[in-house]
Amino acid sequence: MLATMKKDLHDRLWNAQQRWFALRDQGISKRELKLRGLREARDPNLHLRPLIFTGATKRAIEETLKSFVEFAHERFGARRLEDLGKREFRAFIEDGIARGLAGSTLTARVSHLVKLGCLTGKAESAIALGRKLHARVRDLERDGALRTPERPTPSPEIAQRAIDILKGWDERHERQTGRPRAYHLAARLQLATSARSVSVTERLTLDQVKGPNRIAIVGKGGRTVLVPVPPDLAQAVADHRVLAATVCESVAA
Repeated sequence: MLATMKKDLHDRLWNAQQRWFALRDQGISKRELKLRGLREARDPNLHLRPLIFTGATKRAIEETLKSFVEFAHERFGARRLEDLGKREFRAFIEDGIARGLAGSTLTARVSHLVKLGCLTGKAESAIALGRKLHARVRDLERDGALRTPERPTPSPEIAQRAIDILKGWDERHERQTGRPRAYHLAARLQLATSARSVSVTERLTLDQVKGPNRIAIVGKGGRTVLVPVPPDLAQAVADHRVLAATVCESVAA
């Protein structure tokens, strides 16, 4: 029974991502979906809740929810995803609090539980409960009752070493294939701007280099933020984009 629940969960999450891919292929953007939700119900997330946008998000949600399904099956004898509701949601979060999970982890858990509710026909009640659980986590954080995440930050020396290794790999790739690659520039941009990986790779175009020391980063929701970067980095990004475009044109010809 537990295996069946996990497979059902996987299928629902997979379908949620496929729904987004289908919309994207039709030229529909997340911004358009948000505006549609505002027009129809004054809710920008109305049409976003049944969707999952990236593989990384799907994996993170699935990891949390598989743990939740195991918890609900063992604690309450749950047999179907549709059996899971407020009682199980609250108990899972309270269990995380009792086990000393960090506030950020609990916040992510609440969001993932709300996503499950939206995928099992219980969106309204899941959203309402999610607000209460988020508020509880915030109150505990404010009171200092939750630990902060323990994430070691690499030293500047280690970060630079990683960039140097990526640069070596990029140069070897170009020698072997004749195609430029710039993983090391993406790493430098992330280090300089704290941007997401997609913002410094797929979403970065030549016209986003704004002068000698500014780059326009496209973040979540399509919002563009102008951020300062070292002049040599801005120039290196611009040079790489020009070179990559030239190579693509020559290959196409």
